[in-house]
Amino acid sequence: LSLGATTSAGFNSLAANWGIAEDIAKENGQVMDRNAWRLVGQMHIAETKDKAIEQIRFGLEKWIYYFREVANLPMVPDDFAGDPVEAYLSLGQAVVGTPDEAIERIEQLVEESGGFGCYLMMAHNWANWENTKRSYEMIARYVVPHFQQLNVNRQASMEWVRQNKTEFTAQTRAAVGARIVSHMVEKGADQIRPEIVALIQGLAPKGPAE
Repeated sequence: LSLGATTSAGFNSLAANWGIAEDIAKENGQVMDRNAWRLVGQMHIAETKDKAIEQIRFGLEKWIYYFREVANLPMVPDDFAGDPVEAYLSLGQAVVGTPDEAIERIEQLVEESGGFGCYLMMAHNWANWENTKRSYEMIARYVVPHFQQLNVNRQASMEWVRQNKTEFTAQTRAAVGARIVSHMVEKGADQIRPEIVALIQGLAPKGPAE
């Protein structure tokens, strides 16, 4: 479990820490499993970055106070000052923005670490409960499927249709046109809109000129 995975020092130490863990495990007849490695980070997601930033003003300053003055944990530097939101975001250890930014951060962690089993979000209460729930929902809807590859088949299908749309459209129009012509031959054109009749007649092959 890496609690400080998204801090500057923690992020830069991921690969080295894993190497140390593997060495110690080997010395003791054990094998490390990357699937069991958990990295902890901070996120708050909204529809836009500006919206996410505004939402965390609800509780971020209190959170900073707690970790500096009560828990005495190095979550923020001693010289931390200024607007709490802007100053904390400048540290780069939290993702406050859109689902795409969340995906980008997790991909950075994957690349730097060499792979891990699970990303855990620290419960921080920076936003009110409604906005916090919305953040969790957006992560579940847009971030998790990216890494579980839940949309791979859907995206492949969409791309296949896009590449063949000209052919499919032509076939559809030809089939619809053929059915309309069949209806006109069997039952006449009284129930068909005049512009469609004109279009069909315009597409019909013309006989030899007399």
